[in-house]
Amino acid sequence: MLDQDWPGFFRQHILESLPVDKLAFCFPEKMGRPTKELYTVLAALALQQYQDLTDQETSKQLSFDIQWHYALDLVEESDDAKYVCPNTHGEVFSLLTRPLIGDPDSNYSGTVRSSSHDRTGAE
Repeated sequence: MLDQDWPGFFRQHILESLPVDKLAFCFPEKMGRPTKELYTVLAALALQQYQDLTDQETSKQLSFDIQWHYALDLVEESDDAKYVCPNTHGEVFSLLTRPLIGDPDSNYSGTVRSSSHDRTGAE
């Protein structure tokens, strides 16, 4: 059933096309962010934008929603696999929405440090 709905489409057509390789350099190994987590965070951000969710709502969906687990190919039953701090969503969203390399006017430092974008739902 999940394979025939949006989770199957996302898993089969979108998940593997996420630009993880273009962002991996922003997450040094000393920060402990494996590639699997980058796929999870980028996929969660895509679903967050599609479903118009806050960072808190996104974190909850990622932790508990079976459709999200299927779409993101999360088969491991652990908090490490299915939980990403809401602040991480904001940090990565901030990274994706600012000018990247090649823009001489950019203050881009090359690593994620803090979030300047808050999607907590507070007005």
